[in-house]
Amino acid sequence: MPSFFYTALDPRGKTVKGTISGATITEAARTLRSWGLSITALEEAGDPDEGASAPSPDLLTSLSFVTQADVVLLLKQMAAMLRSGISLVPTLSLLERQTSRRKLKFILARLRSEVETGKPLSEAMALFPRTFPSLLISMVKVGETTGLLETSLERVTALWEEKLGLFRRILSTLIYPALVFAAALGAVAFLVGYVVPKLTPFVKSMGGKLTWNVEILLAAGASFPVLAPKIFAGVALVAGLFGLLHYLPGPRYYLDLAKLRLPLIGSVFTSALVVHFARTFSLLLESGVPVLDSLRITEESASNYAAKKVLREMAERVLEGENLSAPLLNATRVFPPVVGTSVRVGEETGGVDTSLAMVARMYQELLEVRLKQLVNLIEPALIIFLGGIVAFVASAMICAIISSYGRLAG
Repeated sequence: MPSFFYTALDPRGKTVKGTISGATITEAARTLRSWGLSITALEEAGDPDEGASAPSPDLLTSLSFVTQADVVLLLKQMAAMLRSGISLVPTLSLLERQTSRRKLKFILARLRSEVETGKPLSEAMALFPRTFPSLLISMVKVGETTGLLETSLERVTALWEEKLGLFRRILSTLIYPALVFAAALGAVAFLVGYVVPKLTPFVKSMGGKLTWNVEILLAAGASFPVLAPKIFAGVALVAGLFGLLHYLPGPRYYLDLAKLRLPLIGSVFTSALVVHFARTFSLLLESGVPVLDSLRITEESASNYAAKKVLREMAERVLEGENLSAPLLNATRVFPPVVGTSVRVGEETGGVDTSLAMVARMYQELLEVRLKQLVNLIEPALIIFLGGIVAFVASAMICAIISSYGRLAG
């Protein structure tokens, strides 16, 4: 039997939305009127039995992907629809029809199919761990338990948006100097690898004594074809080695620990780590998630292995009946002392989530300041360094040309 989406006004004038089954749209309308509703919109949603069996992905769907930004937008739309009064199954159906992403369309169809069979949304989302992290699933469970699913979705979406925004700001701060540096090195490589070899025979044919900068430039131009492949191979080897170590838990722990101690940018990584930990853990505690589950979910969402180890130790201490703050106070190489101190104050006052929310705001402001300081420091240093290299190459080429023409004129 087909189902229909409807929007109507109840006897008190309140807008209600939902789905209704009926042999025809006329029968569905008659049923709605018998309930005392004044219909404002009624359209066919398709036969729910068509989606009862779980869909299977085709090859293109399996090869496609869903970005975090896609999921955030999906959750925002879902929360808005639920808050407007649309029930869950019609919401999933509408989102499925609206999205143009093949993978996301398949996931939404699967979620709708599972929910129609009576499975909770959180359990349906757990079928796609790569798309829906444990933090989101736990918040959905909280919303299902309290009956405030849209509120839970809004809160986790806000957290996710802040995380993505923070990542983009850090990336944009670091990627600009990297691009400028790469472009300048490319220009120098072009001059040394292409222009200088063309100039070398002419300069040497003139004879005479060359200045030191011209000799260095000519030597670099002569050795560039031999050294360039070795340099590129060495860089690729080092990058591959770091990539391999990145996926090995043991070395990854020390790499992540060292990352927090890097000059200039180490404080940026530390601040970002504290903001993520404090926001995630405080949100879970405030939502009513048990402490151990909150620690496990926060650990899973953390990308820094040194932080993961501290969070595991915190969970072990809690299991032994100890407090949360002790492992944080002993892990000052990862978390600044103010984090552990704030958690200890929160334990004494019964407001750990409130203390962590305050820490998150404080380190968010500190992070913004550090990013601005980093940009203000890197840009002039980069200009001076690269300008010096380009000036050296250019002056050497000009000296070589002037010297050659001087001998030719003499």
